[in-house]
Amino acid sequence: MDALVAHILDAAGCAPSAHNTQPWALSWQGDAVEVRIRPERTLPAGDPAGVDTLHALGAMLENILLTLAHLGYEAGYEVADPGRIDAPVLVVRWRPADQPPPDPVLYRMIPIRQTSRLAYAAESIPAETLDAIRAMVGAPCVLYTLTKADAITALRSLVTAATVEQLANARVSKELYGWMRFSPRDRRWYRDGLTADCMGWKPWEAAAARLLLAPHVLRWLARWGLHRVLLANVDQLAPPAPVLCLLMVEGDGVAVRVQAGRCLQRIWLAAAAHGLCTHPLSAAMDVDATRRGALELFGASSTQRHVSLFRLGRSAPPARSPRLPADELLDVPP
Repeated sequence: MDALVAHILDAAGCAPSAHNTQPWALSWQGDAVEVRIRPERTLPAGDPAGVDTLHALGAMLENILLTLAHLGYEAGYEVADPGRIDAPVLVVRWRPADQPPPDPVLYRMIPIRQTSRLAYAAESIPAETLDAIRAMVGAPCVLYTLTKADAITALRSLVTAATVEQLANARVSKELYGWMRFSPRDRRWYRDGLTADCMGWKPWEAAAARLLLAPHVLRWLARWGLHRVLLANVDQLAPPAPVLCLLMVEGDGVAVRVQAGRCLQRIWLAAAAHGLCTHPLSAAMDVDATRRGALELFGASSTQRHVSLFRLGRSAPPARSPRLPADELLDVPP
């Protein structure tokens, strides 16, 4: 069991989360693992409904299920809408499988998959590759893609406008700043959050961001509208990409959002298997003023719920996001 626990913790620790908050805690109950949300690692300003947290739990769940299947176990899970803050949201159970393990491609991509905020190569992505990625999507999720240059340019402009609006919100900008790691001198650099390396910043850019994005400075800039000048660089806020993707889901609720997170992780793992990186650009869907335009560009239904809008393409190897040590994943709040 100790080896299995180690495998599961490794897989869980590789899961993506908004701002790299890693908002989960795991505990073992025999042949089962319980997953709880850590409230101090959620984003009440940027994600007030908690859907990004549920997507992150779904991505982590997908990593765990792929790992158990690869190791010869048949797994299932239950989703709860906890009435108490310390109650589990997920319970995963397993037993030895009667069938041989499935194709290991996605499992092998768990430690390989990366977010890259760097420039993406201008080369187009083959249609068969996009088809293979779309094959990861099933109900209740729907994946839309943009490949035409003019539509991509228009969407990037919407992302930039939405980001400007978000950062003018004092609560959102303060929360984001709290998860940014501008230098290795920050003791949290190797644990969580958005490091300057992962943002693709040079040292002078990180120093400038540390100053200009400070809540009291940004609040003053926003008061005079100067933040719009500071944040006007589309190539920085929404860099070019050969493909933009929008994952939507039918319905809502805890179970649906967890399922959407699983689907998103399968997409990103399949992309990694084809040598591709991803980069979330969901601001355009989070802001009322830009959401309708984004939906129209993708041809998506306004009755569906947003899961993730992201870039897809090839880049130079990005810096690895920091991860909490395994022992802290087991530190379940009382």
